[in-house]
Amino acid sequence: MSFTDFTNNGTVIVVVTIIIALALIEIFVINRRHIPKYSFALQRRSKILSPAEKNFFECLVNALGEEFHIFTKVAMLDVVQATPAAGYFERRRIQKRLQGECLDFVLCKKHDLSIFGIVELENFEKRDNQKEKLNREVLVSEVCKTTHLKLFYFDIRQDYADVDIRRLVTGRQAKRRAEPGQMSGSPSHLTVDNSQYEMYAKNRSCPQCNGEVVTKVAVKGKHIGQKYLLCKKYPYCDYRTQVTDQNMAKIQEKQSAEAAKSAGFKDWSSG
Repeated sequence: MSFTDFTNNGTVIVVVTIIIALALIEIFVINRRHIPKYSFALQRRSKILSPAEKNFFECLVNALGEEFHIFTKVAMLDVVQATPAAGYFERRRIQKRLQGECLDFVLCKKHDLSIFGIVELENFEKRDNQKEKLNREVLVSEVCKTTHLKLFYFDIRQDYADVDIRRLVTGRQAKRRAEPGQMSGSPSHLTVDNSQYEMYAKNRSCPQCNGEVVTKVAVKGKHIGQKYLLCKKYPYCDYRTQVTDQNMAKIQEKQSAEAAKSAGFKDWSSG
């Protein structure tokens, strides 16, 4: 084969390749013209909530429906936003980090639709994707803490038909109809976190689930005035300890002494 023949064959190959490429481009363009701009391969979901989520939603409506509007699967960015002082890059960082994140249930007061709090369903025994689950819990907790939103965790595995959800969320007992001949009880009611005793929960974690610990004070019932230290996920984590003024003084002394030795301190509830 002479050099001229080799050159001619190479030219033919190049020309053929260009023609094929142009043909493919033209076919692609023609096909694109026939596809509507907003046509997608989509189908409708059969249900927005799983059966367990639906049962819990119905319990929420029964317990809180008179006082709150309850919204489900709400985008996090519809609930929180960047502060006016946030710069451009901080706004972009917030947008990127929270984009696509949804909250299970959002409680809004009926009279003005102001946001009261967030309800999250969790499976505290599920072992799959523990790292992803922990990262989401940290994200939701930090967002609610920063924006001063109340956050309530409920276990998706539990049947809430007979649970007083209103008391757990608002601190007020549900209005129940007394059975004939039955006396109404006077169970204890705990306030939301009491800042006066917040220092006793600071830097502590639940010894059972390693979650956050909060302080509560009974404001009604036979235990009125008594102080409690309990897990934030109570009663789904049942760590709860009654604290007296004398014990609190001892705790404060112990915390001060051990703070000089290390940043942490031994759990005092074990005795």
